[in-house]
Order: sequence, then structure tokens, then C-alpha cells
Amino acid sequence: MEPQKHILIVTFPIDDHFIPTLEFARRTSEFHDVTFAMSKAKLGPLLRQNNHFQTTYGDILFVSIDDGLTTKELNGNGIVNQRLDVSTEQFLKSAFQKNRQLDGSSSSRPNKTSSVPSNGIEKLTKPVDVLILNILLGGSAVICHRYGVPYYLFNPFSSTLKLKLLQFDQQGLNAGDFKSNSVIYLNRVLEDDKQFVSKMSFAEGIIINSMRELEMPTLYRIPLGAPRMATMRMVCVGPLLPTEDLDSPSSPDLLNWLNAQDTNQVTFVSLGSTSELKAENIFEMGKALLQLEKPFVWSLSLRHQQYLPDEVKKVMAGRKDTAKETTRKFMIVTSVSKKLVLDHTATALFVSNCDWTSAMQCLAAGKPLVAWPMSSSQEENARFLTGLGTCRAIDGIENSAAVKVTAEVIARSIATVLDMTGTSFSGIRPMAQAAWLWKAKIDQTLRPGGTSHREFTRLMSRL
Repeated sequence: MEPQKHILIVTFPIDDHFIPTLEFARRTSEFHDVTFAMSKAKLGPLLRQNNHFQTTYGDILFVSIDDGLTTKELNGNGIVNQRLDVSTEQFLKSAFQKNRQLDGSSSSRPNKTSSVPSNGIEKLTKPVDVLILNILLGGSAVICHRYGVPYYLFNPFSSTLKLKLLQFDQQGLNAGDFKSNSVIYLNRVLEDDKQFVSKMSFAEGIIINSMRELEMPTLYRIPLGAPRMATMRMVCVGPLLPTEDLDSPSSPDLLNWLNAQDTNQVTFVSLGSTSELKAENIFEMGKALLQLEKPFVWSLSLRHQQYLPDEVKKVMAGRKDTAKETTRKFMIVTSVSKKLVLDHTATALFVSNCDWTSAMQCLAAGKPLVAWPMSSSQEENARFLTGLGTCRAIDGIENSAAVKVTAEVIARSIATVLDMTGTSFSGIRPMAQAAWLWKAKIDQTLRPGGTSHREFTRLMSRL
């Protein structure tokens, strides 16, 4: 192993991006000095509100980027990509200019005495040796050449997103066999930087939050869609699963309730912190869960709980001691540890928007998934997992929270998956079998000697 380097990691300030990137940073900090930079609107509240940050991520220096975004914009997905690209490039320029000031100075580790981020550059006491940058911010990486800093791109999703990015050119995305809504989405992301792909080709490599066993078909297609990327190093180091949920600590009440349920009986519903279901769809989902007559856990924000069916609200209003009411058929919680629920033997399946992190958490727990995708990328994730035999999308869903779906349709989709989970007289049912197969593969790839573990270790040596 080479001497420790100082690695600067810059990520996109929404959960699907920064959660796996932060886990990558934690693992990297076991080998190198790591500075983790993100929008002040996202990073500031996390550091102030989460006491476990200092124990879980104590070896990482956190630095904020003052990009002018607000928490409201982040929560509403109101991110302006041009603003992020400009602010990231300005931040990198300041960091690399400080490199020149620090060259020849003390090589001590970065100063970690302040837990709340400021504008951060003044906290850097060691030159940045390598930059790892979110793939959607890759347009700002051109500045690395001016200052002689090598960089890698970090792709928090499967390599399908990378393939689509590489098909982007001056005229827009080459649709190929991708659906038109995906083309529209990525054209919107990249329209402010027509040279994005050509800049990507200067990276030392692309780090993928997935396992090579999942990605081989797409990795084979990349040179066909973008020949100039044929020699690009593709490093599969995932799935990067968080050790714990950042803003949803484990609940003793919920754990007691889960412990009282039978094996493979609970439906777990969590549709993401930024997903905006229509009021009528929340009502229909509630009706569907009641129709199934099976226990369920639903993570639903307080402001959305007003749209639940009256039968659910009456039970919630009448509860007094949730720790003792283990015989109740459901739990509605404002936040939840996905790891706690997915790993529990009582949980039969997961109803999710199918963002990549949630999908990988579900596979790693060996649980089937019912998908309600809210975007084109989530819809592609759902199709991908369906191909693995571990997922079924709710009938009639077309990557939108606004599509009206009846309780009967939702219940039928969930019931179909429930019928394919657990065991029967003939043995393990097919969807449960597929889910457990991929759980075993993920366990194997992440342990010492596994594919992702080997690729990560080699990457740490190359940095």
C-alpha cells in the first residue's frame, strides 16, 4: 500500500447520491485521509442533528459548499443543475489553489476539530491528492487538469445511468432502447454542458455503486455505445450499504412489534423522503394494506398522515402505549430504520419507489420488492430487478407519484408478491428463492476475497 493520500470526495446533495457516497468515504477513510464535501443546505442539518456522525464518521473531515441552495429546494427536488455545477467548480478551484499554498507545508492530517461545516476551504491543511466527484457533477472536473489533480467519477447507481450518460452528444441523448422519458430527463440534466461526455473521458476511472456480477451485461455494452470509453477503468465496489440510517435510528417500539409478528408476514412500505404521492394515492394505499389483512409497517411523514383512511387514523388516535400494543395489525411511523425492518424475519416484502440504494438494501436483506417508481431512473431499476426475479411493479404505474391507482390494483400487486414469498409444501417459492440467491451473492462479493472487496482494495492501492 502506498503512503496515505488526501482524497477529496464531492457529492450531489440528495439522498440517493450522498448516502452511498458517504459509505464509500467511510471505507476509504480506513486507508487514506478523506474530506467529504456537499451542499451546505444538506450537510449542515445532518451534522447538527445526528450525534452518531462523530462516532461513525469520525475519521472524515466534513466541508460544506455554499451554493445558495435551500433545504426546501433540496426536499422538493428543486435542484438547479447549472448552479451546482458552477458552485462545485468554484469550490474545486479554491481547494486546488490552496493546494499550491500547502505544497511543502506540514503533511499532517486535515483538521477535524469543527463538526459544523463552514465554507470549509480554510480547514484543509493538507494538499488534495485525488478528487472523487459525483458523475452528474463531472462537467466541473475539467479544472482538475489545470491544477494537475487526478480524478475519478463516482456513479451512485447501476452502470445503466453511466451508459446513458456516455450516449449523450451535441444533439442530445441517443435513445437506443431507452424509453423517451429517460431521454428527456438526462437531456434536462446535461443541457447546460454539451461537452460533459468528452470531459468524462479524462477521468482516471469510474467507480460504480454496484457489483460486477450485476453489471456485466451493461459493462459489455459501454464500448459499443461509446468506443472512446473502451479503455476507461470501471471499478465496481458495491453495493455500498449504509451501516445505519442517517436520520432514522432504530425504534425499540417498532422492534418489539416486529418481534411479536409471525415470520414472513409483514409488508414494509417506504416510498422515499422526497416522493410526493397524491393525497388520494395515500388513501388508496392505506385501503389496500387493510384489504390484505396482513400486518404492515408504513414510513409516512406526519403531514401526509392526514390522508390515511379513517380506520387507520382511529387506531392511531386510540393507541396509548405502542410498546405494549404488539397485537395491533400495523405500525405507522414518521421515520424508520430500513435496515432494522428489512433484516427482520417477520418482514416478507418491501414496497418502495425503487431508488437504487433502497433496491440494493432490499436485495442484501433477501426480500422481494413491490415497486412504485417515481422517476424514469427508478422505473429502470424496477425493470432491472424484475429481470432478476425479485421485483414486481404495481400495475399501471408509469414513473409518477401523480398517477391515480386504486386500492384493488395495489392490493393485487402486493398479494401476488406475497404469494411468491416464503415457503410452501413444494419448497421455497420462486421470488423468495431469487431474493435469497442475490442476498448470498451480495454477501459473497462484499466479504474479503469477493469481487467488490477485491476491486475496492485495488482501488485504494491505486489512489
